[in-house]
Amino acid sequence: MSKLLVIGGAGELGRSTVLAAATEWSGGREGLWATYHSTLPDAELLNAAQWIQLDCSDHEAIRETIMKVNPTGVIYCAVPKHGGAAGKGGDKVMNGIVDDVVAAAEASVIIGARFIAISTDQVRLLGLGGCT
Repeated sequence: MSKLLVIGGAGELGRSTVLAAATEWSGGREGLWATYHSTLPDAELLNAAQWIQLDCSDHEAIRETIMKVNPTGVIYCAVPKHGGAAGKGGDKVMNGIVDDVVAAAEASVIIGARFIAISTDQVRLLGLGGCT
């Protein structure tokens, strides 16, 4: 059975991703998994997928979650607690985001899952911070 895991599914970008996948994903609710950091999402989102709590700064927890779900695809759209690359903190913050994404990508490769990371921070990380 095909499974999709949306890491950061309860966030702004993740919410849209989960709802789109819920209508398009062939695996149904049983095949659609998503993560939240601290607060379960509202009923509409909660009913769209199966949910797992995950702190993306805990790289071992990322690996364990990916191994447990064993998805065929992973979409990473989590925003760190500090607000992402657009937040205060400079290079250390951006390096932390990259480390979190790399941990998820490496675990995906180990199980042979396809992986994509999407973020509104990508504009800033590509040096296009002045774009609106």
